[in-house]
Amino acid sequence: KRRRRSTARQSKEFPTALQAYREALEIPFSGNPGVRNNMAWFLANCPDKRFCNTAQAIELAAQAVKLAPDNAGYWNTLGTAQYRGGQWKAAIESLEKSNKLGSGGDSLNFFFLAMAQWQLGRKDKAGQWYDQGVAWIEKNKPKSVQHQQARAEADQLMGSVRVRGSSGRRDDPGPHWKKAAHASHAAL
Repeated sequence: KRRRRSTARQSKEFPTALQAYREALEIPFSGNPGVRNNMAWFLANCPDKRFCNTAQAIELAAQAVKLAPDNAGYWNTLGTAQYRGGQWKAAIESLEKSNKLGSGGDSLNFFFLAMAQWQLGRKDKAGQWYDQGVAWIEKNKPKSVQHQQARAEADQLMGSVRVRGSSGRRDDPGPHWKKAAHASHAAL
């Protein structure tokens, strides 16, 4: 069953993946937080928006976190789902918790933190998280499609104003802005 969910998701057979996740939740051991986390991620981040359900994603991710409160990945999923649901402050709390529990976080955390901060009007903090995400990708996973998609989404949201760097001025592009804008547009 696990292979069926993963294979369907990767091959973009989204209806099959969704059905496999639903079936997994009905199995007697469905208290498994991993199944809840994976379905929450799918519902929050499916490229085909017809299969997204942010409210259910938040609910499932919260259940996963309740079952395994020390799992950084589950907190990341909750924060991402909360971001998708417009719960910016809650997303920041969950993603920061993920950073603390994990090895300091990764670009997924950093880009979603950047976007949540941006949505709250905290442009300087958003720029810092964005730059940290770019640095993480360049060092750790430069070819990861998932990480590049998060980067492209952050660039698309934040790129319209192009206020970057520590001063927050339009003429202060920050350390990664030009490279990031080019790379993320190529990923779209």
